[in-house]
Amino acid sequence: MRNIIVRTMALIISVTSLLLLSETTSSGEPEKNTTIKTRNNLFTLEPPGGMTFESRCDGIMIRKLSYNQENNYFLINGRTIYKLPLGPIEMAEIFRMIDQEDYLSYPLQKSHRRKYVQTDKTEKIAGVMKICYDYFSNIVFGRPDHLPVGMKLLPESVLKVNDVESSSKVCVNINFRYSFIVDRNSLRRRACNVEINLLPPDSLRKTDSLWDNMDIKLTEKYKEPKAYQDNAVHLTGNMKYYLKNKIVERVVSYGEAAAFARTLKRQYIDLTKIADHLSATQVARSTTDAEIRR
Repeated sequence: MRNIIVRTMALIISVTSLLLLSETTSSGEPEKNTTIKTRNNLFTLEPPGGMTFESRCDGIMIRKLSYNQENNYFLINGRTIYKLPLGPIEMAEIFRMIDQEDYLSYPLQKSHRRKYVQTDKTEKIAGVMKICYDYFSNIVFGRPDHLPVGMKLLPESVLKVNDVESSSKVCVNINFRYSFIVDRNSLRRRACNVEINLLPPDSLRKTDSLWDNMDIKLTEKYKEPKAYQDNAVHLTGNMKYYLKNKIVERVVSYGEAAAFARTLKRQYIDLTKIADHLSATQVARSTTDAEIRR
């Protein structure tokens, strides 16, 4: 896009300064107390089993973006603060993922894993997502004894067990949707809605890799076990409790970071350059802290 001007400045070690990451000549800013519209495309690119993360901020025009290292926030257009939901290193990895693929997911089948550039950080992110998926899916399957270590069921809850062996095969899709709001010069996440979808297993799908509209027709005839339906209702109905778990909180933050990254990408802002700056500032700060400790 011709009217996009990306300016890269020298790394600033001082933690009190703002690092200018990008600047454009576009006009327009969100009004105060404006709910940011999001766009959701459920199942257009994802396999049925696993976790999917949707949405982006479609109502905010970003003309200038700076990063405050000391307080870990972006300053948008010189006045709107967006507090990063993750530390700079993890935020940088999510930005790189979105720059490569435009979406974030944790598919159940290994053959469907997205071909990100694998690093220790992406492996850690995938590991955290797996714990969250195992947590939620085992609740749906009525297996409290299979919950990951440290993950708890809502007190005094009883999950139902499916007694019909032939109907036990089902894929659990956990879909995270986000909405944002600008209030008093602060951009923040307004809500995270979690949907639990019980879908036909991969063996019934008509395509080899991607979930598309042809497969959606299968759900009209597919009858998932009632026990799983009831457990899914329990999970969504008590999501306020389950979202308090530290692992789940981190996964929610991954999705929020991805939604914000899509917003930048849609406005032709170079996510890789921003990610490189986030990583570099963290390394510079760690070096400075080490020198101070010496």
